[in-house]
Amino acid sequence: MSTAAARTGNMRGGLVGVCSATISAAAHTVAGGALPSGAALVLVILVCAVVGAAAGRVSADRRGVHTGFLVAALLAGQFLGHLAFAVTASHHHGRPHMSPSMAAAHAVGALVCAVLIGLAEHLYVVATTVLSWLAVYAINRCRPVVRDIRSWANPPVLQPLILNSGGGTRGPPRGVALVA
Repeated sequence: MSTAAARTGNMRGGLVGVCSATISAAAHTVAGGALPSGAALVLVILVCAVVGAAAGRVSADRRGVHTGFLVAALLAGQFLGHLAFAVTASHHHGRPHMSPSMAAAHAVGALVCAVLIGLAEHLYVVATTVLSWLAVYAINRCRPVVRDIRSWANPPVLQPLILNSGGGTRGPPRGVALVA
C-alpha cells in the first residue's frame, strides 16, 4: 500500500503538465503571439504531458529543493512549448527567440504555479493523513450495541402479589367443606 507522499508524484506530474501547457499558451498570447490552435496546440499538449510525466517520477524531499525543481520543470515545459509554437509557425515573429515580455510572463507563471503546486502537494498529504486517522478512530469507535435481554422465570416484582393474593393456604370453599 502506498503512502500519501508517494501518491503525490502522480498529482505533481499532472499539474506540471497542465500548468506548463496553459502558461505556454497564455504567455504566448499575452506577449502578442497568435492564439494557439490545431496542430500547434496538440503538439504543445503532448510535449507538456511528457515533461509532466517526467516531473511526476522525480522525488525531491526538501521543501526548497522541491520548489526549485518545480520551477525548473515548469520552465522546461514552457520552453519546449514555446519551441513547439515556433516549429508549427504560430509564433508571432517567425523566430524561436522570446521577447522580454514573453520571457517575464513565462518566469512569473512558472514561479506562481510552482508555489501553488507545492502547496497543493503539502495539503494533499496533510488531508489524506488526517482522513486516514479519522477513519481508524471511526472504525474502532463504532461497535454494534449488544443488548442484554434477561428473562426471569419468577420475576421479583410479582412474588409479593403471588404470595399475598389468597390470604395464605387455600382449601376448598367453606360451603363445599360443610356439605362434604
